[in-house]
Amino acid sequence: KSLVLYIKVFTVKNQPPEVQQYLKKIRDHSIDVAKVSKALMNLECKDRDLIDSAYIAGLLHDIGKILLLQCNDKLKRAAFVNDHNSNDEQIGLEHEKFGASHVNVGAYLLSTWNFPSELIEAVANHHKLEVIQSGEFGLNQVVFIANALVDPNDLIIEEIKKVYGAEKVN
Repeated sequence: KSLVLYIKVFTVKNQPPEVQQYLKKIRDHSIDVAKVSKALMNLECKDRDLIDSAYIAGLLHDIGKILLLQCNDKLKRAAFVNDHNSNDEQIGLEHEKFGASHVNVGAYLLSTWNFPSELIEAVANHHKLEVIQSGEFGLNQVVFIANALVDPNDLIIEEIKKVYGAEKVN
């Protein structure tokens, strides 16, 4: 299932070189988040289905970016591809340029494909710091933490350490 998703999601043809380069960056980041999500879930539980779901959620967490890249407006797409902003700035830019963020677009797409609600929520919440505030550890939290560890932000890492303990995060 993961292999089929990988091939379908990350195969976009007839794109300019800068879009292809950006797609490669998204693909590499998503694979890293998937691997870390799977590893984290494997440390916390031995439920094979949950571990597989963590991998798939990590792989698909930025699927909305791929959809936004399909935009026919070359100026919007170029601004999106060429900007190197923080996550919050990127989401704001996406709202400004496209009227929606990759988070919203990705969650919507997965809901139209009838993915499980837990996986959709993990995609929808992968930039929301609030998901870790309760100290719970499920699919939402795993994808958020994996994304934060793969693309480190010191403030978010410190918050994760406060909630789950520095020894565990280290």
